Amino acid sequence: MAPHKRPSKRKKTKGSWAIGFLALAVAAGVILSWGKTQNERTQEFRVRGNWSLSQLDSALNQGLGYRPLIPFSWFAERLGYAQPKACRLLIKSGSRWWNLLQDLRASRGQTSNWVLHAGWHRAQISQSLARIIDADSSELDALFQNNSCMDPWGIDAHSWPVIFIPNTYNLSASSTAYDLLERMKRESEVWWTEERLEKAKLQGLSPQEVVTLASIVTKESNQVDEFETIAGVYINRLRIGMKLQADPTINFARGKIARVRGDALSIESPFNTYKYEGLPPGPICTANPKAIDAVLRYTEHAYLYFCAKTDGSHRHHFSQNFEEHKRYARAFNRMMNERERASN
Repeated sequence: MAPHKRPSKRKKTKGSWAIGFLALAVAAGVILSWGKTQNERTQEFRVRGNWSLSQLDSALNQGLGYRPLIPFSWFAERLGYAQPKACRLLIKSGSRWWNLLQDLRASRGQTSNWVLHAGWHRAQISQSLARIIDADSSELDALFQNNSCMDPWGIDAHSWPVIFIPNTYNLSASSTAYDLLERMKRESEVWWTEERLEKAKLQGLSPQEVVTLASIVTKESNQVDEFETIAGVYINRLRIGMKLQADPTINFARGKIARVRGDALSIESPFNTYKYEGLPPGPICTANPKAIDAVLRYTEHAYLYFCAKTDGSHRHHFSQNFEEHKRYARAFNRMMNERERASN
């Protein structure tokens, strides 16, 4: 009978290595697949340019519920992603670390189109920009109200909307609030051609005064063909030293849109054109470029007053004398009073 052979140590070693390798592979698979974002649907995720990888870990945890066994930063560092870049990501539900890393790498140099609308106020501008550039709305709000910060661009807390000409701008996700001001200043200088500057001079107005007046015109009417006539009413008042008495400036000063009457007329604000003569210290909104051009090309007429029509057309009656204006104003106020009674 042949003697029984023991398995060699070499075979045992090979078997142990195979089992160990398999165990490591399984463990690696579990680790790599463990942890996914908890968003139920595709969600926008913002990455700030001044974040460290550990701050990115915290943001992924808080914003998307991403809690892997090994932090995202551990994998990112070992795969050459050392510094987050400012960007906006659309994170799909249940994304894992390799999905996130691919999205971050693909978003380097990201740009987006920002549409700046006519008639916007500070809050609207700040909130819309915060979705595109590397600044949040509170940072932008603080900047727009800080005179010293805006001094290099020749603007202040009242006049900064002068350089914000409504248009579509392609902005980098890495742009800071200061980068934005630099860009808007350049765009404004391009928009103010020699021809426009010459027209402003002929009207006896500076570019800032033109835009300030155009912002009032923008809020007075949505009828573009009325812009020039409305601008002319205010220019006529300025030239004879008459107060502008522009209702939109009252609404701006009190921060809400409502009928302008009673105590509202005496509100304390440099923007109260019922109380103070001349133009307010800056625009009350982003001025419609067509309103700016309407101010620049105004040709003389004799109107000093205008009042909204009562036919629902959103158009206006224009008057040369106060008596005629009062008749239109009484009819308009009567209609508004009836509406208010009907709604109560």
